[in-house]
Formats: sequence, C-alpha cells, structure tokens
Amino acid sequence: MIQTHRGPSAQYNETWYLRIRRECELWARRIPLSSDVRKFLRRLANLLPEPTDIPDYVAWFEQHELIANAGKRWKSVPLAPLESVPGMLTRAERQFLYFAAREFYSGSGEIVDAGAFLGASALALAAGLHDNRTVRHKANRISSYDFFEFADFYRSYLPGHQLKVGEDTLALFHEFTKKFSAYITAIKGDICQQPWPRRNIEILFVDFTQCWQHHEFVVRNFYANLIPGRSLLIHQDYVYTVCYWLHIFMEYYKDSFDLISPLILNGTATWLYARQLPIEAFRTPLNERLSSRTSSRSLIGA
Repeated sequence: MIQTHRGPSAQYNETWYLRIRRECELWARRIPLSSDVRKFLRRLANLLPEPTDIPDYVAWFEQHELIANAGKRWKSVPLAPLESVPGMLTRAERQFLYFAAREFYSGSGEIVDAGAFLGASALALAAGLHDNRTVRHKANRISSYDFFEFADFYRSYLPGHQLKVGEDTLALFHEFTKKFSAYITAIKGDICQQPWPRRNIEILFVDFTQCWQHHEFVVRNFYANLIPGRSLLIHQDYVYTVCYWLHIFMEYYKDSFDLISPLILNGTATWLYARQLPIEAFRTPLNERLSSRTSSRSLIGA
C-alpha cells in the first residue's frame, strides 16, 4: 500500500484480520446496512481465521475463482523482466498486471496505476502493453501516480541508497522503468488534488486507499470513467490489510461488478465492471449516506 495522499492512514499496530473483524462487527452493529451487506460483514467476521489458521481464509476466498484457465496462463508469465524493480508487489501480482495489459487491454481506454511506489506495477503493466499485439497506439497510455518522496520504509527496498526522508524518488522511478518509458506518464504529488481528465479507463489498478476519503476519491474520479462491460478494476490490499471500506463498497454495489479472479497472493482482487453504477454512487460518499440513514431512523424512532 502506497500513500499518495496526505491524510489519515490505517493503523498497523494490530494484525490485519483482527482489525477487519473488529471493524466489521462495529459496522454491523451501528449502521442499518442492506441485508446483503450485513450478511457479508457477519460472514467475513465469522470466517476470518485465528492467527494459526490463516490458510483457511485464503482457501475461502479462492473458491470465488471463475477463470481457472486464465489463472494458469498469467501464472506462467516469465518473471525475470518483472522483478528488476524493488517493491511490495508479489511475483503473482506482477504477473497478473503484465497479463492484464497484454491479453485483456484493447486500447478502449487508459490504464491508471494509482500508487506507483518505485515502479513495479508500472513496469509490469508497461511490459504487458509492449507485448500486446492488438493495440497500436501505446504511447503514454499508462498514468502512474505517487508522491515520489522517500520515506523511512523505503530503506529496506533501496539498500545502498543514501536518500533522506522527503527527497524526490521520481528519478529512481524513471530509471527503473526506462525500458518502457514511452508508455508511462508519471504524475507526482497528492493524487486527491489531481482530478482525472474524464477519459475512459480500461484498466484501473489501485494501491493507495488507506481511508474512506481515499476510496471516495477513487470512486468519483476513476470509477466514474470505467467502461461498463469492458473495464478491469484491480484492488491491491483488498484482502490482506485493513481496508474494510473496500469490502463494504464492493458488496453494497456488487450488482455492478463480476469477480473474475481469486486472491492473487498478497491480497489483490480483480473485477470486471460489468454494469453501470447507479448515479448515487458518485454523488454522496457511501459512508456518509449510510451514516445519514442511521441518524434519520433514530429521529423517526424518537
């Protein structure tokens, strides 16, 4: 998970499954969610494993795999060219991004890389685009967002680099992705201060949603430009960390999305944006709408 926005971030002083379990229980008690969402939260809270039982949750999630043959194909992608960039993405995640850009991408929209870090996701997407035989116009089709500023946790990924906290890392990003630089536009700064220019998005890779505000920005600026029946939505951290707002949103609007991947080891999940989201999804943030329902029902019952 990469921070691309100045704002509140998730707390990591607890293990991820305990945090999700607590948040799910709190939401289930406090907010009059729809029955489908409530059932999902209760199911998630009940099924999340104890610390000694993590593989059971992985198996539970993997039962949703719908495209087994595609899974076998992207897992066979050669790793060597994709591992040259240090980063937090696993081998499987890099393989999947490459496969999506090579096999799925048609050029009907742009590719958004929201949370680029040092360029691992950008390189995987760009390498796949390079090998895509059906798309002719490939220049600058990938937009990669990040602060591109050195932070303490970078040190383990950049041994030997004597950068200071806050120093620019954009040059490193360019160095790591230079082989495919013609396909990538790097956008430095707070992503939430840089609205998307209303172009269609065919592949949306998101790796920065550390709070509700981040996700609502993604919904208004990026989801609004997805192509129904065509766009691929890829959420890193959907399973592994504490981003419970993703679970709530995706279940609340499940009729608009078709899950097309299993857990891609490290926590990534992928959907086809199958049907247009209702206009309400882009007007009022979901957490505010659900909270306002709580207030209204309280007043009515008073």
